[in-house]
Amino acid sequence: MSKRLKRVVASLLLPTGLLVAGCGAEPDAAAEVQAQQTEVTPELFDLVARWSQETSSSAAQKSGTAAVPVDLVSYVKQHAPQLASEAELLHQQLVRSSAQAPETVTAMSGCQCNVLAAISANPSVSTTENEGFRDMRAWPNRKDVKEEFQWTATAEGAAHAGSMYRYHYHGASGHDRNRQHYTRLRTQLACVTSTGLACSGSCSARMYPFAEYGTRVYAYGDTSGIWDKAAHTSVADGAVLKYTPPNGAASQKLFDKLGAVSHYANQTAFNVTEVANLVKSALDIVAIIKTGDYTQISGDLISRIIRSFAGLVSRSGTNGSTSQDMYANYDAARFGAYTVSYSSSSHQIHTLELTSHIAVKNRGWGGNNTGTGRFSSSYVMAVAFDNFQCGTGVTPPSRLGIWRYATINGTPHPRATLQQLTQDFFRVAYGLNINAQSSSGQFSF
Repeated sequence: MSKRLKRVVASLLLPTGLLVAGCGAEPDAAAEVQAQQTEVTPELFDLVARWSQETSSSAAQKSGTAAVPVDLVSYVKQHAPQLASEAELLHQQLVRSSAQAPETVTAMSGCQCNVLAAISANPSVSTTENEGFRDMRAWPNRKDVKEEFQWTATAEGAAHAGSMYRYHYHGASGHDRNRQHYTRLRTQLACVTSTGLACSGSCSARMYPFAEYGTRVYAYGDTSGIWDKAAHTSVADGAVLKYTPPNGAASQKLFDKLGAVSHYANQTAFNVTEVANLVKSALDIVAIIKTGDYTQISGDLISRIIRSFAGLVSRSGTNGSTSQDMYANYDAARFGAYTVSYSSSSHQIHTLELTSHIAVKNRGWGGNNTGTGRFSSSYVMAVAFDNFQCGTGVTPPSRLGIWRYATINGTPHPRATLQQLTQDFFRVAYGLNINAQSSSGQFSF
């Protein structure tokens, strides 16, 4: 069954509020993308949360002091003047939305709420690292290589790709590298009066997250010569998606998954589960790692096995390679949504964070021994906001969708697949055709 067909079937499980009939649009209607500012920098995002707590009338009542109404721009200039320009743009957007509501002098009416989002990543832009060396033989031919090592890795948010190559002639060598990356999406409701002050009204929405992570890992080992020798390469890549509710509540794991491969020629150079356990421990993956020699099993069947648990596919005894794809997925259509509420007296920040961890280990000794490890991953994260319930005098935001995806070299998800996954999610959620050709974006209607 294709992913698109699966997503249509999954739509039957959606809450009524997300069905097409609730949107008032035909399934093939084009979405009207509006230039509403929703995504802000993480620094301004934090200041908005503090501003509403410290300056609203409900905050003043809680502290027993007189209310000190301060608009957002003035507050930002006081605490972080370098963000004043961005605050001005956001202030204009918030006031423009609020101006459509009835003007009044009370904090509990004339209040317009907006969804704000802040996306941060490590690394925030595509970043590449390279290192390596080559030593030549002293005998019998100085033009021949004695030892060589090359490592390259590129990452963009939780997506990463790279390789490790190692060669040694008549000697032992070993190298290992591990890296961790993430993409983090934080959201909150911000509510203002028509004059741009924080208001103390009430409003809530349902947040429907979607995320998918995929990785392809590859290990190669080769030996030659008449002497005792061994070559062993292991590669492991794991991913964890966490949701953290507001007010210090414990995080919830939405998925945790590990894919790993190990290939060793002739003899074992190190513990077959070492690298897989390193990633499992770093990400606190709770699934049991299963190991086994799958030499006689087809790649398609192994792929199905790896989709079911954190797994290590191992092959040994001969020169050659082992590779595997792993996918992890969370979809609110199957698992449910979260409630996002506005409160001017406490932090109401909701966080989705996708963390990936790659580990590569490459060792060998004796004869001519060579090892290569390669990895490549991609991800998509998207969130839909709907089913707004607001108090008297409070105007809810427009329904909203936000997305971000990344792939380094198009595996295991080609860029077109990430675009399609994003568009399918919002099509099911809103019954609209969204153009997600850009790797990040938003729409409201």
